Amino acid sequence: MLHQIDAVPALALGENALQMLPEAAETRAKGAPILLSCDAGVAETALGAGLEAAVRARKTPFARHVPALGEPSAASISAAAEAARVRNAGLIVGLGGGSALDIAKMAAVCAHPEGASDPMSYALGARVLDVSLPKILVPTTAGTGAEAASTCVFAAPDGRKTWAWGPAAKPSLAILDPSATASLPPHLPAWCAHDAFLPAIEAAQASEDRGAHV
Repeated sequence: MLHQIDAVPALALGENALQMLPEAAETRAKGAPILLSCDAGVAETALGAGLEAAVRARKTPFARHVPALGEPSAASISAAAEAARVRNAGLIVGLGGGSALDIAKMAAVCAHPEGASDPMSYALGARVLDVSLPKILVPTTAGTGAEAASTCVFAAPDGRKTWAWGPAAKPSLAILDPSATASLPPHLPAWCAHDAFLPAIEAAQASEDRGAHV
């Protein structure tokens, strides 16, 4: 089967972009419950609490799931997918760093009625990610690009890193608002800046080195 790839998801960019989240979530959920999947650190911040309150204010059924700390794993994805299934969620909102977003992306695939419930069914490209619940991703860090990538990286049950790929990994909407990062403790945006900046230096250096050898 051929899969047409539209590499860039719908994006909302800039300061105050987060204000559109409640309406966007309600529209995409189509009356079904919304599941917010966010990492534990963000869940306890004013950002997490504020977004949750704003979505709840629209009277759409809403629940929060906080994955286990650490890198994404098949187990954490399965737990998030199960949280979506038991609530009959029509939309998953992923909030946090790259790990939280990859969990939300894979959980939306595994929770879909036509998706494989076990994330390992997709490991190493064994099955293309081609069905998914709608999802909105809100990164609070910079550097991984998980909110726009068509790949999800997670750990297999034996601890080894694996990946899954496909057009369904792309979110229905990615909201990139600088206030989501600015609201974090000061050391985290600094780490994010390094995470985004250093690969750019590597790419520039590699390009320069390649040119020198042409």
